[in-house]
Amino acid sequence: MLKTQVSKWGNSAAVRIPERVVRETGLIPGKSVSITYDQNAITIAKIKDEPLSLDQLIKGITQQNMHAYVWRGMEPLGEELW
Repeated sequence: MLKTQVSKWGNSAAVRIPERVVRETGLIPGKSVSITYDQNAITIAKIKDEPLSLDQLIKGITQQNMHAYVWRGMEPLGEELW
């Protein structure tokens, strides 16, 4: 069992999570977590990342990460612009 202290952070309370716990659980500073609680316990859990939408993926395309066009030797099948 690890012990830590509850501190004041503005109008809220904060708990510092030891580096070992962060490393071993894969928590990433700045990422969202879920918190559940009852009268005697607080549970903090990672939130699984939601898959990015097509629009989000397209917004991430830059000149630096764009793949070069590769010709596959196929002729257009419909009204594709080649």
